[in-house]
Amino acid sequence: MTDKKAEIIHEYEEMKNIPMDFRYTEYVESYESYMIKMGLDPEKIEDRYNLALLAKAQKSEDKFQGIMEITLQHNIPDTAEYALKNINSMFDDFLYRDEKVRKIGIKMNGMEPVYLLKIRDTDILPEYIFIPENLPNIDYLKKIQHEWFVKTVYVREHKLEEQTKELLNISSSKLSPKQEKYNYARELKRKMKSCHILKDEQMEEFDFRTIPLNDCIFLNCNLKNANFSYVNLESVSFINCNMEGTIFYGAQLNGCVRYDCEPIKVVDVYKKYS
Repeated sequence: MTDKKAEIIHEYEEMKNIPMDFRYTEYVESYESYMIKMGLDPEKIEDRYNLALLAKAQKSEDKFQGIMEITLQHNIPDTAEYALKNINSMFDDFLYRDEKVRKIGIKMNGMEPVYLLKIRDTDILPEYIFIPENLPNIDYLKKIQHEWFVKTVYVREHKLEEQTKELLNISSSKLSPKQEKYNYARELKRKMKSCHILKDEQMEEFDFRTIPLNDCIFLNCNLKNANFSYVNLESVSFINCNMEGTIFYGAQLNGCVRYDCEPIKVVDVYKKYS
């Protein structure tokens, strides 16, 4: 059994000569391969994996940098470049700047930038940008594209958690009850409704038929044989989820997308073949 992500991270840790106590991988004899250590923060694992992918691409070609393009007033574009150590700053800028359209990608010395993701000021999640098949390192670019997409979900969830804690701290301060109820409780409820993220949940055979899920994001969830019959799944996203045997009979699937390596439109297979 081989964990490709663990192998790539291990190669990066070997290349950087990272001390054993600070590595995220270890050799497991029963699998005869390197595996990711248990109990690590998934967000930190994704950060190191992204660095490993970029370093691997950099090893075979010229140096890569992160790049972001924003659309200013009158549709004038502007760009900013990010070193590998500042990639997290690029994700924050990509998600939370207020320009109408923002794109992020990779720039290699001597070549035009390759943009991987795009987001608008009204979007919750970014969208994939088509990568021409004739580009070098196309497989790595597609891997980086998908991992960056997943990373944006983690960044947004972390931001929502911080905002939620801040709202709760404010609401427990010495404001009048009327102010607390009007300003903060309502704002907290609005934020939870606007972007509800379910991450790393075991929901095998779970019945979702009584739960409102529109605009919900499922990330790394086990949804094997789950029942979404007649559920409103408009604009719902399934990212890196196990969806074997998942039932969508009669569900509303407008804008419902599954992301593995590429976005795939979710369909009602019962309706398709009946």
